[in-house]
Amino acid sequence: MSGADESICGNCIHRAINGKKRSCYVNVGQAPLQIWRAWKNNKYPQVSPADFGEYYSRYRSIRLGAYGDPAAVPLRVLHDLMSPAWLGHTGYTHQWRDCDAGYAGYLMASVDTEAEYWEAKADGWRTFRTLTPDDSLTDGEISCPASDEAGKRTTCDRCKLCAGNFNNRKHKPKDIGIIAHGVGAKNYARKLEVLHD
Repeated sequence: MSGADESICGNCIHRAINGKKRSCYVNVGQAPLQIWRAWKNNKYPQVSPADFGEYYSRYRSIRLGAYGDPAAVPLRVLHDLMSPAWLGHTGYTHQWRDCDAGYAGYLMASVDTEAEYWEAKADGWRTFRTLTPDDSLTDGEISCPASDEAGKRTTCDRCKLCAGNFNNRKHKPKDIGIIAHGVGAKNYARKLEVLHD
């Protein structure tokens, strides 16, 4: 990768940076490439975030940032997009240290170590932690119900636990943990070394 994805992925360590291979789970040669091609061929109508949210919220849930970090979207735009009564959403950010605290209402802090987990918790975030097979969950975490290790009991589209702080609930769900997966999983342990350099 060229590194140009910084504009959408921010400073995420799972990008192809400093000569290290990608450890991101996203296979950019599949869905993101098809979406880009469709956009390039004018297959998507241009609508405002509010109009998009108003129309699509009646039919489906939304995944914020299937490739890229949703914190790259201005918070006011994200709020307009999410203000209708969606059937639910999921979203994650590696920019939780640097972005406006308002994103925590929509997004999970994407963390890679137990130390990051506790740091994000202290800053008021719910977390989604990627684990190595040797890592253990804390008492505040559960395995992702859609993961291999949890027996794929559901799908992200049905589960929707990864929807930020659930500010409208008195009792917040536990945080989520998942073993590194996807196309970049083989590079994940090496990327963690970057955090400790």
